[in-house]
Amino acid sequence: MSVIDEIIAKLQKELETQEVEIFDFSGQHVGHSTLQENATNLHLQGKIKSPKFKDLNQMNRERMVYKILTKEFADGTIHALTLELDASS
Repeated sequence: MSVIDEIIAKLQKELETQEVEIFDFSGQHVGHSTLQENATNLHLQGKIKSPKFKDLNQMNRERMVYKILTKEFADGTIHALTLELDASS
């Protein structure tokens, strides 16, 4: 299972949804000084739809996702993440 697949599976489980798409834009950032030598440093874009986002504003939805991925940010797996987040109807 790839790192991206692991991230998707983690988000699907925690957010109780199958509607998770993650796109990797890391190739556009090769050579940037912020990239650490021993880390994955992924630059990702995510589109997620979850019933857990209901009644939350965008900031709190993002906080929820970032909390789920705390380890991946801390160990350098993820360097940057942009999000499109929607609540299920």
